[in-house]
Amino acid sequence: MKIKLMNLIILLLLLIGLVLVFYLTLRSRITRNESEKVIDDFEQVSKEFRGNDYGDDCDEDSASRHAQSQQLYDYMQTYNKEIYENGQANLKDKLKSVQ
Repeated sequence: MKIKLMNLIILLLLLIGLVLVFYLTLRSRITRNESEKVIDDFEQVSKEFRGNDYGDDCDEDSASRHAQSQQLYDYMQTYNKEIYENGQANLKDKLKSVQ
């Protein structure tokens, strides 16, 4: 009787372990599929956005916005490169000066 009970407990623990492993594997696959769908949706919207703003039929406003965005991006790149090269020596915390 004791041996049957011990075998039953071992079998139960083994089944619980297997269910847990399979659940985690299944959950991982479901999460990966959902993530891939979100990424695909984002890429599609991004392509549509870029196509609408900068396509062949773009108007002067969108071309102007694009030029301004490019200028801002170039400025940010230059600024980031400068603070990286000088080790952020000239950076000041604006909140500390207010207090």
